[in-house]
Amino acid sequence: MPGLLGKKIGMTSVFSADGKNVPCTVIEAGPSSSLTRSTT
Repeated sequence: MPGLLGKKIGMTSVFSADGKNVPCTVIEAGPSSSLTRSTT
């Protein structure tokens, strides 16, 4: 199950090409570390 861990920083909004206001969540994801689960 691939995924990404991060911390929610807040909310912002961006404008689409046709001028609509789109709400977005800002997430801090990093520094990147590799997590593996191995079964034997």
